Amino acid sequence: MRHSDLTTALTDRTAKTFLGILFGAVLIVALLNLLVPAESGLHVSSYTVSLLGKYLCYALLALALDLPQDFFDDFCQQPLSTLRLLHYPPQPPNPEPGEKGCGAHTDFGGVTILLLDDNPGLQGWDAANDRWINAEPIPGTFVVNLGDMIARWTNDRYRSTLHRVVNTSGAERYSVPFFYSGNPDHEVSCLPSCLTEGDQPHHPPTTVETHLMELYRWTFA
Repeated sequence: MRHSDLTTALTDRTAKTFLGILFGAVLIVALLNLLVPAESGLHVSSYTVSLLGKYLCYALLALALDLPQDFFDDFCQQPLSTLRLLHYPPQPPNPEPGEKGCGAHTDFGGVTILLLDDNPGLQGWDAANDRWINAEPIPGTFVVNLGDMIARWTNDRYRSTLHRVVNTSGAERYSVPFFYSGNPDHEVSCLPSCLTEGDQPHHPPTTVETHLMELYRWTFA
């Protein structure tokens, strides 16, 4: 999301609501962290991250798209969601071309919330300058990634992020992605706020389930 979009979206009225939601979500995470021993390493509750996805990511996305804050609430009922623990063995400092921990790809679904450890490796594609840039870990934060379904919903106004992993840290690397794709029966069609005058939808209406199945078939055919 562009900073200008977010600034415009957060009016005085909605800012108070958003900050209240943010405080509540942070409080939940803090309470959970108090219950988890420090020596346990990375730990995240799928329920907690689901709350972050619904009340932060999708509420904020709605505001940035000039939609009511609760626009995505039905989409967030009984959602498809997956929490994974990923392990990347160390690679040589100067890997061979094509030698990657995870090849370049975009996420299929809606929003991905990613917890990183302290080791670098995640890279995002900078299309404007034709290069890969490092997404350096920042302690105490999540990386939020938009998937292909959001591009379809917004008529490609918000593009899914092409990314890959090259673990040249010399250490074992772990990350915890949470894929939040919403209710499988929910319709995904071009949002009116994403159509300019004289423009047409780039994609036909579909459902969450059909969209995901189409991309899986295209990937594994």
